[in-house]
Amino acid sequence: MDSIRRAVEPFPHVFVCACLLPRVPCPGPYPTVIQLFAQYMGSVSTVTTVKWLWFLINVGALAGVLMHLARIFKAGADAKGGEVAQLYGELTIRCFYPQ
Repeated sequence: MDSIRRAVEPFPHVFVCACLLPRVPCPGPYPTVIQLFAQYMGSVSTVTTVKWLWFLINVGALAGVLMHLARIFKAGADAKGGEVAQLYGELTIRCFYPQ
């Protein structure tokens, strides 16, 4: 596992995707529909304040999708156990707190 970790250190997303993505279910159509609708409404709005409202709704829907995927990835890493779960934790910390 250490040799794999050293090999993919410059590309951490490759290892996480290879280990966890095949088991990821779709988060459902609702966040995507909300994002598409908010993007459309933001593009046709003429008032700047209204555009910002739709942008914030879009970002909220994106945050929901990302949280859903993070939960699924964490569950997949925990199910694989041991070093994969530890590596997932390290990569998560590096994504949110880069050095």
